[in-house]
Amino acid sequence: MIDKLEVIRNHWVHGRMDTKRIAEREGVTEAAVYNALYLGEIIERGADGEPTTKQTRSEQSASAAVALIAQVAKNHGVSVDDIRSRRKDAIITRARQEAFAVLRAERKLSYQQIARIMGGWHHTTVIYGIQSHQARQAYLASKAASRAEKS
Repeated sequence: MIDKLEVIRNHWVHGRMDTKRIAEREGVTEAAVYNALYLGEIIERGADGEPTTKQTRSEQSASAAVALIAQVAKNHGVSVDDIRSRRKDAIITRARQEAFAVLRAERKLSYQQIARIMGGWHHTTVIYGIQSHQARQAYLASKAASRAEKS
């Protein structure tokens, strides 16, 4: 009874459609499409024919991962769409790299799983992003320590 969830995700991940066009095509609200894409909710048709959503167990794990991504996005003042996009602005790149690191540390996801959740990046991009984030954190910590010594 899954209503073309994989087709929706594939169209979106590969940039063929935006959420508005997917919603129009599938006859659901844009919010339902957003939840399907970001929260792993399955769009189903109820007995009355109206679209409803339901989460499977494996998708609850994806929801937890997306919640972490959303928190990182909020902390950096960017959107989840920005983090998952291919944009290379410094603030977005740093947020994306932190999201990679948080997912690896807190959810214990593989590089491939993180790449998939984050919008289809290559797993080596995830590895590089985590290493960059860790190096940045180490640099900031050493800089703070040297300031503390001078005080």
